[in-house]
Amino acid sequence: MQIRKNKIYLQIIVGAVFVLTSFLVSLLMVIGVIEKSYLLSFLAYSFSLAGVALGLMAVYEIVFPEKKRRA
Repeated sequence: MQIRKNKIYLQIIVGAVFVLTSFLVSLLMVIGVIEKSYLLSFLAYSFSLAGVALGLMAVYEIVFPEKKRRA
């Protein structure tokens, strides 16, 4: 049970890191620190989508835990 909770919390942390990375890359492109490109924009969008998906899946596992099946 403890390993499952650690896995869920790790998913939330990885999702948050993906979203923050996406935000920082987008911010740096907008203010002109790094050059704008379609590849970086696509990667930032992909990281954002993956981070939100991971976070939502982990929260779903916390809110609706699997019920023990009766044998």
